[in-house]
Amino acid sequence: MKADRASAGSDMVSKKQKYDQAAYQVQLDEQSLALLTLRAPLDGVVALQNHWEPQTGPTPFKSGDRAWRVRDCWSYRMPQR
Repeated sequence: MKADRASAGSDMVSKKQKYDQAAYQVQLDEQSLALLTLRAPLDGVVALQNHWEPQTGPTPFKSGDRAWRVRDCWSYRMPQR
């Protein structure tokens, strides 16, 4: 009887340790995911711009080129049917 109680107690301690390790891993994963989240500085729609030169066609972006613009999403009107 004492051996069964001791065995059950050690099983509980082992399960508690596994639970604590899993909870810690979930916390680390949530923090890592939060670091990967990109937050927009403004509300609106981001439109990627084409980088096109009329004479040469598409050209690679250079330092200082603007690749995007933010459009205010509240100024758009949806067409009605």
